[in-house]
Amino acid sequence: MATTQNQLQDWLLKQAYGQQVCLQIKQQLQHLTSKQHYAQVLQLGLPEVALLPDAQFTQQHRVGENLAPIVADFDRLPFATESMDLVILPFVLSQHPNAHAVLREAQRVVCGYGQLLVLDLNPYSLWRMQAKRLQAATGCQHEQTMTPRRLADWLQLLDMQPDLSRYINYLPLCQNKQQAQKWQWLEAAGNRWWPQAAAMYAMLAVKQTVSLKPLNQHNKRPERDNEVVLNPISVRKPD
Repeated sequence: MATTQNQLQDWLLKQAYGQQVCLQIKQQLQHLTSKQHYAQVLQLGLPEVALLPDAQFTQQHRVGENLAPIVADFDRLPFATESMDLVILPFVLSQHPNAHAVLREAQRVVCGYGQLLVLDLNPYSLWRMQAKRLQAATGCQHEQTMTPRRLADWLQLLDMQPDLSRYINYLPLCQNKQQAQKWQWLEAAGNRWWPQAAAMYAMLAVKQTVSLKPLNQHNKRPERDNEVVLNPISVRKPD
């Protein structure tokens, strides 16, 4: 997983066509989140790639499985429950050996009515037909990719309501900018005629539940049948 993320990150930052794809990704993610300002943002993966502009958040935490400002396992995050306003998962679910655990952990750290932004490969794309070239260039594999519909089902099981989504990049996996220019007509045609065949997609979901903090054990008293225990109210004694 870490090796794949490092290779993909290098491709997005250093290869000419990868840089073009990276710019597309940033533009589409900004469209999805343009009306929001986030206090706390957590990005799992691609720690050297700034997916959102600085103006959209107060503080950002970029986590990688190695060579990152914060090193951690994606399925065991060192963050408190409901401490993040937005969690971004770029190309993580399709490449991680335990995608369910990563998604559950991401849901855990998102605050109530906070957002989860998933960016991943689309199984129905020209890139799927170029699997060997894709793996050689980016390290990514298509075996675990899921459709947007399946991802939406996973999210709903975790009380995450899919809100917005976008398809990104309709070109084949090009080796350079010259090839990309040759196939550029597919970008407009694909967006109009076969949007679900894009190379990747982004989905934004909103957490629908808010966890309640239990009472401390020493403050609890025995409960009676059909009784609701409320937090004790402190009463100030008269002077």
